[in-house]
Amino acid sequence: MAARPRAIWAGRALYLALSTVLILGAVLPLAGPDPRPGPDLLLALTLAFVLRRPDTVPPLAVAGVFVLADLLWQRPPGLGALVALAVTEALRNRAPALRSQGFAAEWLAATLGTAAFVLGGRVAAAILFLPLPALTAQITGLAWTILAYPAVALFAWWPCRVRKPEPGDTESGRQRR
Repeated sequence: MAARPRAIWAGRALYLALSTVLILGAVLPLAGPDPRPGPDLLLALTLAFVLRRPDTVPPLAVAGVFVLADLLWQRPPGLGALVALAVTEALRNRAPALRSQGFAAEWLAATLGTAAFVLGGRVAAAILFLPLPALTAQITGLAWTILAYPAVALFAWWPCRVRKPEPGDTESGRQRR
């Protein structure tokens, strides 16, 4: 039996709400400037949702969330959204193969997706002659995001109940979109 439309829309609303909280939380002036880069929790959350329940995160939602993040975080508009969309669509196509694998395979896929996001962003910025952030800062942020992924996946699994689909939750072997 395929996932109910109500559950799919609830998952979409949850993803959009959590993404909005992360985006606006990063903009709030709660502390002084911190020169150390931290994890990209928005990317980790998006990858966790895409790898676990691809039907709850449509490509338009990913693009909209990352365009909003680009605008509010004063990054080149649309660049992060384009790279995030490419990474999530590549992982979305591999999500059914990861369904029967353990968490280590999911973490590896998220690690490769995060690395592709950072590398793709750097390549796109270089092609467009945009100023590149410091490589050490991006590598540090990449490492923190990879290390934070298990905590984000646990948050998505336990309180948010974003779990991998059961065998009956798909239609003809492919995820519903």
